[in-house]
Amino acid sequence: MAGRASYGRGMVQRKKKVLVLGIAFSHLILVAIGASQLNLWPHESGLGRSLDYYGALSGAGSGYGFFAPGVGSQLRGSFDIVDGQGGVTPNAIEAGASHEGALRIGNLLGWFWRDTADRKLQRSLAASWAGKMFARHPEAEQVVVRLETYHLPSMKGYRSGKRPHWVPYYEAKFVHKPSTSREERSKPVGSPAAAPKS
Repeated sequence: MAGRASYGRGMVQRKKKVLVLGIAFSHLILVAIGASQLNLWPHESGLGRSLDYYGALSGAGSGYGFFAPGVGSQLRGSFDIVDGQGGVTPNAIEAGASHEGALRIGNLLGWFWRDTADRKLQRSLAASWAGKMFARHPEAEQVVVRLETYHLPSMKGYRSGKRPHWVPYYEAKFVHKPSTSREERSKPVGSPAAAPKS
């Protein structure tokens, strides 16, 4: 009887090892596919969405584009806070007090790279940042959100005297218009004013 119990435990242990090795091997395969930026399944299918989701959560779907010749550019964000007298106070997007905070800011800035055709998403992110600046600076009447890319010249260009420099990538201006009533604040832009009730 004791022999059967130890045989059963040994079989369970072997099955666990095979399962763990299978999961680790599958993960490494997904990392290799993500690193090489291969597209092996349709992203619209259930399997494709599941694998994309797993890759995003685990980092297995990340492409590594920092090797030459395709060295990626850096993106930085800044704000111009304009008060009622026209004074301008420059402000930068803070990297955060921790490594995780810096990664989060980098991820938010990265959304501008992912799909440049999605202007609505870009405008929403910029509006969110501007809203944060209006909250931090109640005296502000305008906030200009500015993103710039760090342009790296080719080696040939560098040898001929060209140097890296910041190039404008995105800019949006947001104007704070104070309202006097809750109804005015919630009224959609461009809608006619409601007639007063008698």
